[in-house]
Amino acid sequence: MRPLADGLFALPAGIEWADLIWIAERVAIIAAVFAIIGILLLRRLAGRSIGFMVAVTVLVCSLTSMAGIGVIAVRMVGTPSERNDMLDLMAVAGLGGLAVAVFVGRRLTKASRALSSAVQDVAESGVYVAPQLTLPAELKDLSAELTATHERLAQARSRERALEASRRELDLLSFLVAHPGRAFTRAQLMAEVWGWTFGDQSTVTVHVRRLREKIEDDPTSPTLIKTVWGVGYLLEASA
Repeated sequence: MRPLADGLFALPAGIEWADLIWIAERVAIIAAVFAIIGILLLRRLAGRSIGFMVAVTVLVCSLTSMAGIGVIAVRMVGTPSERNDMLDLMAVAGLGGLAVAVFVGRRLTKASRALSSAVQDVAESGVYVAPQLTLPAELKDLSAELTATHERLAQARSRERALEASRRELDLLSFLVAHPGRAFTRAQLMAEVWGWTFGDQSTVTVHVRRLREKIEDDPTSPTLIKTVWGVGYLLEASA
């Protein structure tokens, strides 16, 4: 198509404006029909894999292109034999496009499965580890958000454990203040302070050490919470 001096365009030899209008009308109708079909298919197949949906999308696009080429062949190619040859070539091109769609779809499916596996591993390990392979932009953003969310949850759990430990230390100190000068074994403190009838008695030792770090002038030489060898701990009566 060549521009003329008066601003119009000259069509190549053998092509008329009527041919272009005829082809454009029918190609527009075909494109609209296939677009509607594609949207309906994707809605119906929304729960399927990404690879399958990509294959369906490319298939619909390929069929749309093939139908458009078919319209051109019917209008512009002279003999029935030539039109049949072009239609056969269209089918080959369509199969090529579908093969590419399957290949690309498998790549996307691999990425989505890797992300899904990483999310499922959180239930077992409690830690989210981002997939090592390169993810598409959308899945990469999702993985980054999952990583950030996991870090925030880990920080929240850490603060919760710290608060729980502080509450236990406060309960222990309150109990000792209520019974000054009296020595308690670790088992008695576990039962009386926290209501535990079993457990690792070293927990008491840890909480006592933390209390000393907070209230003693010299935690290595305590004067308030003292160790009674062979028994346990007591709060100095004069404290």
